[in-house]
Amino acid sequence: MGNIIKTEFLKLKRYSVIKAGIIMTVLSPLLSLFYSTANGGQTWTFDYFMQQVMISNCTLFFPIIIALIAGYIITREYTDDTMKNISTIPIPYKQLLSGKLLVLLLLTIIFSLIGCVIALVINIIAGFPGAHFGNLFNMFIRVTGANIGIYISVLPIILLFCCSANNFLGGVALAFVYGYFRFRSKAQVLSQIAKSIPLDLEKLPLPQDNNEAALQQMIHELNRMRMEAEEARMTSYREMADYYTMWVHQIKTPIASMRLTLEGSDSPESRKLSAELGRIERYVEMALVYLRLDSESSDYVIREFELDPFIRRSVKKFAGEFISKRLSLELEPSGASVVSDEKWLAFVVEQVLSNSLKYTREGSVRIYLAEPKTLCIRDTGIGIAPEDLPRIFDKGYTGLNGRADLRASGLGLYLCRRVCRKLGHEISAVSAPGKGTEIRIDLSSYDLDPE
Repeated sequence: MGNIIKTEFLKLKRYSVIKAGIIMTVLSPLLSLFYSTANGGQTWTFDYFMQQVMISNCTLFFPIIIALIAGYIITREYTDDTMKNISTIPIPYKQLLSGKLLVLLLLTIIFSLIGCVIALVINIIAGFPGAHFGNLFNMFIRVTGANIGIYISVLPIILLFCCSANNFLGGVALAFVYGYFRFRSKAQVLSQIAKSIPLDLEKLPLPQDNNEAALQQMIHELNRMRMEAEEARMTSYREMADYYTMWVHQIKTPIASMRLTLEGSDSPESRKLSAELGRIERYVEMALVYLRLDSESSDYVIREFELDPFIRRSVKKFAGEFISKRLSLELEPSGASVVSDEKWLAFVVEQVLSNSLKYTREGSVRIYLAEPKTLCIRDTGIGIAPEDLPRIFDKGYTGLNGRADLRASGLGLYLCRRVCRKLGHEISAVSAPGKGTEIRIDLSSYDLDPE
């Protein structure tokens, strides 16, 4: 048998179909790379890239490769008219055929290795993260196992149709169709299940053997554990959210009491305490907004209201800070009406005003309405560094100004953007160091963001 396998491998050097198989093996990861660049900018990892390589390889390329090579090798003795010579030597045809099938099995492993090496090279060039030895070995085993499965599945058809040279192409075509649709259907079902939330495991195809049955049982058990963990997490989150919501509402009572106590006095100390109390109120309101944003019970009331009285009510809360810091207020009447949620929009405006007062030592704060319907709040403060400006709306990002002010949390503008998108608005910033900052809130109507 060893001599037969050695002889068959020597014959492969003369077969151009092997070169075609190598080319098609290279095409599989290249096609997957094309998917990665045409998939809307999705960030791929090495694992995900190799999954796509396996799908394209199992459902398209390898059924063609193994069917062509198997049919070609098996029928070559008929087309070269060497069957007569073989029949004269003491080698049974079954033994010769077995040798050819073993060569095909070894070629399956070789093509799997070639495909993995090419995929690794492409991954290095593309820069998909996550490639390490453990992943490489695991992917090689998975690709090889899938290819051997395809080879075994189409082998009966190849043997049936390749007994003569005349039936060669018919056998190749049928083997490809059989292998393609068998593995393609499974790949499609698994892909659909993976994208569905929650997982619809009823769509899993019937297991073909004990291994597949064991794997499906494992999938069902893991899915059950995932659902239990998710339910426990949601229960814990709801309990925590309910507690903090109750705490926020309770803390408002002593805050209101302190506010009433300070209203009767007008001294530098009382004005300072009033400003600090206002800051506490805004922090409490920020916590409440953070809790309510993702709540199913968020009380959005979208209606039309006058913009000027709304702005004056928000500015009034900061009157003491304007006076203590000797900042002027330029409030330009707009006479406009907007469609939004008054309470939630007030949080955004007050948060922006708070930031303007925090980072403005002298000068003014100007509030006006630009075309088409953009509320602009401009200050003469310290401004924002160019490297910080693109990230000021990111969660937890404080930048240079925030690091100088140890009380900055990096949540204010982040919540402003989230609230604006919930209301169908957009918020942006224009700034330069030493020249102040302008926050622009586009109050035009857009599609609401359900997130």
